[in-house]
Amino acid sequence: MKKIIFLMTLLLTTTGIASARVQAISQLTATSFSIRTLEHNYYGGTYWTDWSRDMSCCIDIYLTNTDQIIIDSNTTQIYNILGDLDRYRDHQGNDCCSFTVRDQDGDRGTIILRTGRGYGQLYVKFANVMWVYEVE
Repeated sequence: MKKIIFLMTLLLTTTGIASARVQAISQLTATSFSIRTLEHNYYGGTYWTDWSRDMSCCIDIYLTNTDQIIIDSNTTQIYNILGDLDRYRDHQGNDCCSFTVRDQDGDRGTIILRTGRGYGQLYVKFANVMWVYEVE
């Protein structure tokens, strides 16, 4: 798991800070977010809705030395990293890091860190909802 944090730190050049609960080795700041949900249609199929409009925010995101990602929103989100890092380039040529996580409620999901020219995004995806943060 330490390899995951090391690679994420290399991918996202950020500054290290110390939190009261854990040692944060990397910090990001989310400036906006958007959400979409999985809906059911009349015929029994499912589809993802369009992304919501961007909503401004100022939320700190910490990568910790305990293999956690902490999103310091109104309700603190804590994600324990479960799986190995999968690093790849998407079809638009952006660098991506994807891994499996378990949240504070015990739900399994995926977090994807995506960086391109001059921007970064952090996607949080579960079975029926996903959201994305624009990060610096």
